[in-house]
Amino acid sequence: MTPKAPRICFNGLFLQDPLDGIGNYCFYLIQNLIRQHPDWKLSLLVNKPAARHFRVFKEKLEISEIDIASVGWRVVYLHAIFPFRTLRFDLLHSIANVGPVFCPVPQIITVHDTYEYVRPDRMTPLKRKQFILTKALSGKNAAFIIADSKSTQEDLEKFYPGLRGKSHVIHLGSKFPIASPSEEMSRKNFLAHGTLDQGRNLTQILQAYARYSRKDLHKLVLFGVRKNGKEAGLPALLQSLGIENHVTLLGYISDDELMNLYRTSLAFVRAQDYDGFGLPAVEAMSCGCPTILAYNSSLVEVGGDAALFFETHNVEDLTAKMESLNDAAVVRNLVQKSLAHARNFTWEENALRASDLYLRCLNKTP
Repeated sequence: MTPKAPRICFNGLFLQDPLDGIGNYCFYLIQNLIRQHPDWKLSLLVNKPAARHFRVFKEKLEISEIDIASVGWRVVYLHAIFPFRTLRFDLLHSIANVGPVFCPVPQIITVHDTYEYVRPDRMTPLKRKQFILTKALSGKNAAFIIADSKSTQEDLEKFYPGLRGKSHVIHLGSKFPIASPSEEMSRKNFLAHGTLDQGRNLTQILQAYARYSRKDLHKLVLFGVRKNGKEAGLPALLQSLGIENHVTLLGYISDDELMNLYRTSLAFVRAQDYDGFGLPAVEAMSCGCPTILAYNSSLVEVGGDAALFFETHNVEDLTAKMESLNDAAVVRNLVQKSLAHARNFTWEENALRASDLYLRCLNKTP
């Protein structure tokens, strides 16, 4: 007898438009599952604004759009109504840290980080308590938990001892193809994500760059700069550091534009004091872009021996790592290491390992 094709639903209720890191995770996981298992019946429950990104799969993916603007009401929907909609599926995969606390079908949850404990200042006290409770309860009823990194797995088991033994590490992948080692690019600028959100430490990157000796040759390019909010004060900050003529501010850019930036940059700098995975670092390495990373959390795991590390919050150390790239031989060596290391992180492997967990869950295999 031919085994019945599994019916799998993806919980994308909290995906954002444009897609962020979790949204891209959902997109590339579904894309590769469709390629690897064309007979499987896949469905996505998604917030309406983000649904447009998944319509490219409409021939192979059933899309159910939920038009609830309020995050609070989506939380209510997740726990009070959505569980009853899962009854027609064999498996639910909640892809954004939490799932419904009651789920009548087997559930797998992907946990990307533990910000609620590592950086509690990023949440209001009420939101933090609610998040911790739902994470613990939904994790308890999950068959398996996927952690993006060993670092996240260790934090999860530290802060949620009741979930020990359930988690499996499955690394994320790069959406960009591995660049050819023979491609000789003119590497001009340093590159960083341009938001002033807590924990990203953009100010420290700017301070380190202000001390850099060759600003005339290598500018700093910041992408993803929002026109409103905290980033409105960026021009004044640049002026106070005397680097306003050496820094380029870019807003939202397309994937093709970002790939070109990675392939032509001297280095990508990530100074966060905590990262659940560090996906942009992997994407940079896949494009042959050297990376300078803060030495903490999953960044150590993701960077491996292919990245330059600096002591977190140490501006002088970060400047020293920037200065080291004035040596062309150092840059060439990092480019080669980056391309080799990036091959360890692919969406194909991510989907293969996730589908293995799906089958183990459905077959009730530990």
